[in-house]
Amino acid sequence: MSLSALSGVLIFYFPFPDMAVRGVLVLCLWMVVCCNSQDLSCRTTLCPQGYECTMENGKPNCIPQKVDVCGASGDPHHTTFDARYFDFMGTCTYTLVNVTKDAEKSLKRFTVLAKNDNRGNVAVSYVALVTFKTSGYTIDIKKGEVGSVRVNNVMSLLPVTLNSGTDSMITIFQSGNTAIIQFTTAVRISYDWNSVVRIELTRIYSKNVEGMCGNYNQDPDDDFQIPSGSQAPNAIEFGKSWKVDDGTECWDDCNGPCLTCLAKLAETFKTDDYCGILTKKDGPFSECHALVDPSRYMDNCVYDVCLNDGDRKLLCEAIKDYVDTCQRAGAKISDWRKVAGCPLDCPENSRYVLCGRECAPTCQEQESSLCSKLCVEQCQCDPGFLLIGGKCLSKENCGCFFNGRSYAPNQSFWGDDTCTQKCICNEKSKEVECSRASCSVREECSVRDGLRDCYPPIFA
Repeated sequence: MSLSALSGVLIFYFPFPDMAVRGVLVLCLWMVVCCNSQDLSCRTTLCPQGYECTMENGKPNCIPQKVDVCGASGDPHHTTFDARYFDFMGTCTYTLVNVTKDAEKSLKRFTVLAKNDNRGNVAVSYVALVTFKTSGYTIDIKKGEVGSVRVNNVMSLLPVTLNSGTDSMITIFQSGNTAIIQFTTAVRISYDWNSVVRIELTRIYSKNVEGMCGNYNQDPDDDFQIPSGSQAPNAIEFGKSWKVDDGTECWDDCNGPCLTCLAKLAETFKTDDYCGILTKKDGPFSECHALVDPSRYMDNCVYDVCLNDGDRKLLCEAIKDYVDTCQRAGAKISDWRKVAGCPLDCPENSRYVLCGRECAPTCQEQESSLCSKLCVEQCQCDPGFLLIGGKCLSKENCGCFFNGRSYAPNQSFWGDDTCTQKCICNEKSKEVECSRASCSVREECSVRDGLRDCYPPIFA
């Protein structure tokens, strides 16, 4: 290990590959070396990964980077980074977050899109597809495709690791019932393969983003900014301004008059038998109330359940949104599913746990820096089983990890984008074996329904 000073800036070099160890050593050396320096400032301070430097009492101090959350849940209820709340019923594809053209050059560029759909009721919509775009990659997380994502249209089992430049990686993994995309230490996107999407950014992106998540300037009053820079008069015009043409028929409003919940019905769904469990003072969420105000979640729950004729499934999903928020805030909650009548049927070789690890054991070890110590409600794999493609299977079912992608034993696939290299995951060695191949003259190499292969050409 060596230490050098260049032009007054301290530079540390570490041979350790583990980022957590590296971060601790950086912080320790900063305390030993920087604090004895005559020039104490954030300019000469190198903080560990995930930390930022602030000046306190004239001295630099490394603190965890501040994180803000934007998201959509339910039908969908939107929250901007600056905590402005609004409902939007459009069924098109919309830009949630985009790094602005004039953003700081040091920031990694990316875009997050959401495609909404109707489910049994044309008056409301839900997030059905989340798309993350950055240089060289388009990652789609589609409703119902649990345990997998689509990378450049090709279906890929989780986990996935992609190289997005010399100093940044994209890691995609499953946590509980949710797919998580981690892009550098500053960007995290999650989608539960159903209706809830969340984007977490550290404040290095403050004032450098745009879209339905707002401009992230710590002022909720100007969050309805449209691409031209002016403010939209309402949520419909705001969402419409961020629509992305995907070639499908869709609408930006309620497709007719927006429905409301009759007062009498609303009172019914506010009782403890329904959404009232969220605000019950001696209920399963009582210890969370001081950390996360349940009133907005209560209103969202009543609205969703009312407009869907008391659907119990939607009730449970609305309550789950508050559960996840409470657990991310570090709050302790008790067993709410039994009280609310929301049993969770776990698949084979797994069991329900209210407080499980964020990163489940898989065939590939997760980086410790990706996994927090917060609770995650989930169906946890039984001892001796691993999370493989969304299922809890024995270690014998582990396949191969090739070019950042997971493949099942004996799975054959094309190892390139032009169908010139055919590969197979050897069941015994767990190694990928490739050989030269090609499509016939009557076929073309393309991706259809998530699978790259040789197909007959399609003529318009």
